[in-house]
Amino acid sequence: MRLRILAVLALGGLREAGAELLEDNAAFKKCLDAPSTCTELLFENAGLTGPIPPTLGDLTALTTLNLRLNELTGVIPPELGSLVKLTTLKLHDNMLEGPLPTEMGKLIELTAFTLSSNKLTGAIPTEWSALVNLEHLSLAWNRLSGRIPGETFGSWKKMLTLELEWNNFSGNLPVEISAMTDLDSLVIGKNYFSGTLPGAIGDLKSLRNLFVELNLFSGVLPESIGDLPLLLSDHCVLTVTKDVAEDEDTFLHPFNAFWPPIPANISAKCNVIATKPFHLPAVVHKTCLGCLWNRCAVGSPCVKKQNIEDPRRNDREECMCECCAEHCKMDPRHIMNHHCAADSQTNIKVKSGMIKTIGIGKKTGNL
Repeated sequence: MRLRILAVLALGGLREAGAELLEDNAAFKKCLDAPSTCTELLFENAGLTGPIPPTLGDLTALTTLNLRLNELTGVIPPELGSLVKLTTLKLHDNMLEGPLPTEMGKLIELTAFTLSSNKLTGAIPTEWSALVNLEHLSLAWNRLSGRIPGETFGSWKKMLTLELEWNNFSGNLPVEISAMTDLDSLVIGKNYFSGTLPGAIGDLKSLRNLFVELNLFSGVLPESIGDLPLLLSDHCVLTVTKDVAEDEDTFLHPFNAFWPPIPANISAKCNVIATKPFHLPAVVHKTCLGCLWNRCAVGSPCVKKQNIEDPRRNDREECMCECCAEHCKMDPRHIMNHHCAADSQTNIKVKSGMIKTIGIGKKTGNL
């Protein structure tokens, strides 16, 4: 007889009664006494605190593990990589920290994996390429960073929902994303992805939700995006560079800068927002990546020191020069055709919306 521990029902009042360590919980101990009979642990919103005990890895018969909405702390124990029968693993909405364990790549039966709203750091391990049955993955609202391994995207062919927003991922979006042919939702906003959006996105014929805002994308949008079954308005938001009058309303953030004109089939489905033109250096210094987001904000120390009244909009150019150039010691993102004193060795030429940077002793290239 197999045992199904319904921790949600058994522990529903614990938040009022007081917090409890998972390793001290009676239901968990009962599973440890008969690990081969315990197939599900559902400790959602159960008032659990403290670390995840490594002994959880002994429950190798588990197919579902739900520890969401608790106050669990510490790192994800690598022993969880022993739970090779898991199909559902939910650890989101806790206070977990540290890197993503490479051992999780052994959980090849996983279809749903959520780690969002924690304090996790580091990169996505290449070992996670083995998670070939994943359909839903959420790593959102953490402190993850680094480039996305192309082989990882290429192996997640069954993915339906991919949520990576509000992290510190960088680099190009891998063209191997085209392997996710059934992908319904791609949410990667508020990272530091750069370069152009790959035309491979146009191969995602099931894609309905596309959120790429608050990144460093630029260049021409692939027209094939307009052929996707995107839902209207807020399900697809794109920021486009536009020469605007001083009093014309523009979007407040200075990140993505796709080049106009936007194909009609895209603008018909996406919410297109104008931003003042600016350019990125060919290589953006790591400490400069969050410059405009963090330093050009009302109330930031540099803004107060320089008496900048409207750092995100009318005085954005001044803020980029005074706060970002000083901090980064190099060419920061800044308004096109208007340079900081530190940019004396860089000239900007603009033609038909194409942004080019000509540095002394360097080849000319499109950013």
